Amino acid sequence: MLKLEPIIPGWLFGDDGTVSFTFLGAIQVTYYNPSKADTWKIQPISASIVDINGHSEVIDGAVFGPFHAGKARDLQVSSIIINY
Repeated sequence: MLKLEPIIPGWLFGDDGTVSFTFLGAIQVTYYNPSKADTWKIQPISASIVDINGHSEVIDGAVFGPFHAGKARDLQVSSIIINY
């Protein structure tokens, strides 16, 4: 399983409501939080994961099962977007 649970204060989100970082040295992770709420006070609504071939999948919440977690560990994922 892969569960990203950041503790990000609202003031760190940019004007567009996003904050991004690189995970495992290669995967672009973006948190989209238009309300700029502190992330420990809200729950993710959905997440999308894009593999290196451009295929994407959207899930409810932000917990990726073993298949997607393995792809991330093998660096077969190019980006993850978490929506609040």
